Amino acid sequence: MKELLLFGSAFGAVFLLGFQSLAVNSGYRALALVNSALIGVMNIGLFKLVPHVETMTQAVIYVGAGPLAILCAMEVHAWMRRRKAV
Repeated sequence: MKELLLFGSAFGAVFLLGFQSLAVNSGYRALALVNSALIGVMNIGLFKLVPHVETMTQAVIYVGAGPLAILCAMEVHAWMRRRKAV
């Protein structure tokens, strides 16, 4: 269960940070505003979990979530732009 929470919080934090960068660079102020609040919420969970990484498996899960999350953020942002959703 801890591994799932660790993956989810790491994925969520990196996804939102990547998405934030894309939103700001594209000039989407309202989206950046809302996304910034979500980053804060996600970081609360992440900062509570990371100091308690106890196994190599948990460390690999934490590190592995980032690259996957940033690619997903880029794809979601591109998809939203194609659909004119942002």
